[in-house]
Amino acid sequence: MADLGLNCLRQAIGVNEVYDARQGLKAQGLKNWDIFIGMAEKHGIYLMPVGGYLGGNDWFDVGRLADSGRCLDESCAFWAAFVGHYAGHPAIWAWDLRNELLYDEQEHMIVDNPAPQGAVGKLLKEGWPEWLKVRYGSLAALNQAHGGQYARFEEVPGAVRFIEKPFDLGAYDFRCYLNDRGYLWCKRQCDTIRAAGPGQMIVSGNNGWLSPDQDLWLRTGFTIMRSRICVILSPITRTRRCRRCRGAAGIRWMAGRRGSIGSMPASACRGWTTTASRW
Repeated sequence: MADLGLNCLRQAIGVNEVYDARQGLKAQGLKNWDIFIGMAEKHGIYLMPVGGYLGGNDWFDVGRLADSGRCLDESCAFWAAFVGHYAGHPAIWAWDLRNELLYDEQEHMIVDNPAPQGAVGKLLKEGWPEWLKVRYGSLAALNQAHGGQYARFEEVPGAVRFIEKPFDLGAYDFRCYLNDRGYLWCKRQCDTIRAAGPGQMIVSGNNGWLSPDQDLWLRTGFTIMRSRICVILSPITRTRRCRRCRGAAGIRWMAGRRGSIGSMPASACRGWTTTASRW
């Protein structure tokens, strides 16, 4: 890599080789990483270590991604230990939470331990009624908005697998619910990493819980970031500022927790610039 002029490598950590939920860090796994990170530093190569699913698959494990209980607790414990071990190391360019984060009821690609039928959907929907209560406040308000006659918030359907329903408020609400859930799943781990390694960057693979947004992103090359951040939607590579930040005319931007076009909370606008790149 060094001879070719490459200086950054994204590498799976192999979480199950370096950490056990009951015993903590594994000596042999850490020894291998110590050697590896030392070689990278020697050759001037930065590393982006990528997390995985304890007890599962390094890349995709929909059941463990959906579980915001024990599995999330174990992931945070792993990050605290592993990042703490390498905190401040000059060869670490960024910590990567996972590969593509996909909320789905079916396994993506091939894994060794697929989740039981229906288990993932149940996990993903467990916070849905409470989310609706917070959003609408009352059943009367929900029924008026949705045009329904629900007697309980638990009766409102939600499809984990995306169904093409343009302008359907119920489908839109459920995607927003998954987005909020995914945000909190990421945030808790980010907070753990930030506490253990305060000077190191945090990234994550493409979030797929808003499918088909993921496919839209891949087809158009748009860089779409989550709420409250000024986002420039441009199919070509360029850096600009948002309009409220004295930006150039003609920029389209998206802000707000629900992805509203043309509105921005005052607290969100800080003059940031965003680059949208087309592959």
